[in-house]
Amino acid sequence: MNGEPHNPSTTIGYVAEGGIADSIGVQVYDKILTINGQTPENWQQVERLFFENIGKNTTRTIERNGEQKEFVLNWDNMTRERLRAVRHF
Repeated sequence: MNGEPHNPSTTIGYVAEGGIADSIGVQVYDKILTINGQTPENWQQVERLFFENIGKNTTRTIERNGEQKEFVLNWDNMTRERLRAVRHF
């Protein structure tokens, strides 16, 4: 059977230590509400929006413990090691 897994959640299930998500303060169980003002409905859309914005400063709004928080990913401050960790977002 061909196809792509579908995950209707935008909740973070894993954060790699030292990865990009870790470096900007994202935590397990954070729910991604927006990426640059766009609202993803599932994990596939989260990944698409993330990869579409590589190299651009990106604002993410998340929900943590019932509160909304905003994180900015500033690519200008990324080191080569962090850039290699993109796959761990």
